[in-house]
Amino acid sequence: MTNTYLITLTPTGKFFFGGDMTFEVRSKDKNKEKEDKEFNSKFSSYIIRSNKFPQQTSLLGMLRFLILRNNKEVFDAGTQSIINRTSAENMIGKKSFENSNKEGDFKKIKKLHHCFLQKDGKPIRYLERDYKYTVEFGDIKGRSLKSSNELTIPTIEGYDPKDGIASLYLIEGVEIPESDIFVEDISNGINRDIETGKTDDNALFKQICYRFNTKLYRYKKPSYDKDRKRTKDGSGNYEFTSCQYSFAFYAEMDLTDEEVKKYNGQLVSVGGDNSQFVIGIEQKKIPPMEETKGTKVVLESPAYLTKEDLENVRFAITDTIPFKCMKTETKDVKSYDKRNQMYGYSESLSLYDKGSVFYFRDENEAKKFTDKLKDHADFYQIGYNHYQVK
Repeated sequence: MTNTYLITLTPTGKFFFGGDMTFEVRSKDKNKEKEDKEFNSKFSSYIIRSNKFPQQTSLLGMLRFLILRNNKEVFDAGTQSIINRTSAENMIGKKSFENSNKEGDFKKIKKLHHCFLQKDGKPIRYLERDYKYTVEFGDIKGRSLKSSNELTIPTIEGYDPKDGIASLYLIEGVEIPESDIFVEDISNGINRDIETGKTDDNALFKQICYRFNTKLYRYKKPSYDKDRKRTKDGSGNYEFTSCQYSFAFYAEMDLTDEEVKKYNGQLVSVGGDNSQFVIGIEQKKIPPMEETKGTKVVLESPAYLTKEDLENVRFAITDTIPFKCMKTETKDVKSYDKRNQMYGYSESLSLYDKGSVFYFRDENEAKKFTDKLKDHADFYQIGYNHYQVK
């Protein structure tokens, strides 16, 4: 029986969620020097910065491995390998996410919803990109470069290009900048030759991971009059207190009560550099969201969209993030390599980031757009392309 579960991931320390870029790599095989150089020219960089959120494909992979490793008849923890491929495929499916434009068959895992942040067990709202601005469509006209059709150019009241658009969260009615939640953890390193141990030219690199700022949280302190009575406006200075952040998402899965008890509280790895999290699993319904109609669509998760999907967009305020995922099959494999063609990576894509907003001329055009978001069934199934109409 399929139930809905709230999955929480509380980091044990710093975490690193990677993308396309990595440090330089060199194999011991001298015959692969040309291949290494080609690989490094595409995927290497001096500074590697973690993403703030894990990819939905990483969350899917984490759940698949969690189910696998807790079944001794199927998975050997000592050798970290599958010992019964047929049973493994019946539990987690044969293949990982494939970007095939159709839903995947992950057996026990039916659907994932978008990842969000929680503070002390309460969900935090990520504010849309136009949160502080007023977008109005007046009489200023322009023409589309694509179709030469006449367009109405909007005015954005309150926007200053010098300041840019800040990433903000709303916690207990107070706007909190992203930098108050995510704290950089910077480390430096040196690449050395695999065989000789000697330092290579241009060997220095910098890696930027993140931690949650669990010790300090800014909120507005109420003010009081001389008789220590609270004033009506509630204004005052900022003060600090401790809190606990975690990542969270809902998942629809076929699990027994025994499996939920076994998985709850285990350590799991998500992302790179062995980033560790304590997983929490609780059967819980998704809070109902009122069906609304409007001419603005806000992304609640990153979304994959084609040029054709955007044809009827009147105006948008967006940001993009890179996307790439590992394509694997359920086999007796202990590790994966970007250069290993048998277990390759998907093509590189740019996804529109959560909080992006799209404006339309009428509700009908907005409805067509949301239908297109859901048409990408593979992305929608694992928690991408989720939205809210306003």
